[in-house]
Amino acid sequence: MAKGGSADNGDRLAATPAMKLTGVVLIITVAVVGLSRGATAQTETFLVYVSQTLKHPGLSPGEHVLSFSTPIEIPGARLPAGPYIFRLLGERLVQVQSVTRSKVYATFFTIPSYGNGDESRERIKFALTGEDGPPRIVAWYLPWSTGHEFLYPKPKRTPVERERETEEEFETGRR
Repeated sequence: MAKGGSADNGDRLAATPAMKLTGVVLIITVAVVGLSRGATAQTETFLVYVSQTLKHPGLSPGEHVLSFSTPIEIPGARLPAGPYIFRLLGERLVQVQSVTRSKVYATFFTIPSYGNGDESRERIKFALTGEDGPPRIVAWYLPWSTGHEFLYPKPKRTPVERERETEEEFETGRR
């Protein structure tokens, strides 16, 4: 899913110290995964490893440049394809801004997440829902640390769903 090099390049990246990965760029192609979208409300997830393709000057250790080849969704914003700075403002606070630092797209809280995969490499977990929206980032894992699960609001229930739930609560005495 991610472009950026051969298997040898991946081995070299896995051996790179975490401090050198501050200028990381992620380039993904989700078009193939988009073919698997259906009309169901089921959510599919997939993990993408981050490939270091270039250094970005002036980044602090808590900043990472991630570039996407397709639109994506983060809590509070839908981002068009392109590069963005993901900043750790605190242990569980993430800010996403343009690479020129001229615009902040979103600032949001995360919760700890323990993901699968090679813990020595940075990786991002995406989710596809049956909706027509872009893939969502559901978790971001930095090398050798606890990940950041992104929190999204629950979808709104329709009036029929709310009425049905109220009737069920009344019938079962949960009210």
